[in-house]
Amino acid sequence: MIWKTLLVLTVFGLAAVGAAQDDAAAKKDLDKLQGEWKVVSIEREGKEEKPKNSRTTVSRDEWTTRAGDTVEREGTLKLDPTKSPKAIDTVFTDGPDKGKTLQGIYMLAGDDWKVLYSAPGKDRPKTFPTQPGSAHFLIVLKRVKP
Repeated sequence: MIWKTLLVLTVFGLAAVGAAQDDAAAKKDLDKLQGEWKVVSIEREGKEEKPKNSRTTVSRDEWTTRAGDTVEREGTLKLDPTKSPKAIDTVFTDGPDKGKTLQGIYMLAGDDWKVLYSAPGKDRPKTFPTQPGSAHFLIVLKRVKP
């Protein structure tokens, strides 16, 4: 009976360690996202759109996108870098899409950040880039140097 209890405790302990490692990986990537990012390009369903003069600021797990001094969108981020490709979920906290969740994938390399989202209610994209008819949109950002 004791060995069964020890086995159960070991399994739960290993699960807790795995979850802690996943949380540490997410925190590490989230730390890399802190600061201001310029929107370099936007691609919706395989068609490139001209980005406004937009900048996104990430602070903790929150983001705000502005065009000049005007706030365009605000929300929260949740990262899962243990997935392949890395997963990101964002929930809008303001505006017409308040409360809606976008599922996406992301790539982060130095000062370059790419995010590919699905439309609200659609499944998470599986690969980069976007495809016509996919209901996916790609945002490419570059870190703003102080």
